[in-house]
Amino acid sequence: MKRIGGILGIDGAVLLLAAAVASGGGASEPATRDEIVARCAEALGGADRIAAVRTLRFEVSYADTNIVQRIEIARPNRIRSEGNAVLVFDGARAAFLKGAPSTNGRDPGVQLVEAEAWRDFEVDIAFLFPAFFDYPGEYAGLDTLDAQTFHKIVVALPMGIRMTYFLDAGTFLPRRIVADFPYGGVVYHPERMVDDYRETGGVLFPRAFTSSGWGLRGAATVTSLELNVSLNDERFTLPSSLE
Repeated sequence: MKRIGGILGIDGAVLLLAAAVASGGGASEPATRDEIVARCAEALGGADRIAAVRTLRFEVSYADTNIVQRIEIARPNRIRSEGNAVLVFDGARAAFLKGAPSTNGRDPGVQLVEAEAWRDFEVDIAFLFPAFFDYPGEYAGLDTLDAQTFHKIVVALPMGIRMTYFLDAGTFLPRRIVADFPYGGVVYHPERMVDDYRETGGVLFPRAFTSSGWGLRGAATVTSLELNVSLNDERFTLPSSLE
């Protein structure tokens, strides 16, 4: 069996996932995190194909605004967003390259995002690509919403945010994602409901989502999605002036 490096960020985890599927772990109700993640990987297109995804480029249109965002991700933890502003997260810090908040109507140029908000960029990535394929997590049991049953997988992101993924118990596709985000002494719970899964490069991704609780809210549509596009390191490098 070919080893798929890095899909879970821990040595040997993928072999456990493959073994769970091969042994029929999904034939009855899964009871472990590895079995459920294996079933999800299979539903989305297979662990090999997911592991092969290294970069992603999304274009997202928000229904209630005129905002169209281009979002570029380099797994596991770098992201660039271009819309009304240009922001980059290099895996440790985040900065505005353009469009930082201004008090005089002029673009102030390159500015670091406040440190407490850097974690928000990890959440953005986790909303668009399941974090349990890159980081350890735990199975948190079953839950019911609108008469549907879901398996819950909880993942702690490197900067401490907890993401909870609700996987449809029938299809094993993620349908709801909730973050626990402490900010300014308050814990917020940004949430995303995802739908309209379609195939790109052999992998299923949701093309419609509704966000609430934080940032850009309301319904949105993924109008374009590319996998493994050429994204050089400079796309995710902060200017030396910030050193």
